[in-house]
Amino acid sequence: MFTVATALLALAGQPAQAAPAGHATITVRAGETLAVLSSGAVGVNTPIWNPRLPDPQVPGLIRGAGIGMLEFNGGGVSDLYHWRDGTLSPDPDAANHPYDYGSLRPQFSF
Repeated sequence: MFTVATALLALAGQPAQAAPAGHATITVRAGETLAVLSSGAVGVNTPIWNPRLPDPQVPGLIRGAGIGMLEFNGGGVSDLYHWRDGTLSPDPDAANHPYDYGSLRPQFSF
């Protein structure tokens, strides 16, 4: 079984010990390149209700950080938000969770 301790020892360059039966041995070769990510492959997960995304300085900060993609994985609200026109459908399950999706104001256009 892989453990965090095994990975930390490998990253620290410590010699690996024989793995007990049913466990895996992991070898880290930090100096060896196996693949290269394209420049657009670096992204960030952010919810659509992030109150700072519409701030004027944010696009420059995102580009300056080398972030090429934003993922809007909104959980339950992603089922209610309409990207085409920035509207939000009423939440049919509002009574069963503590979140107030209905108060989210549309703040994006694409």
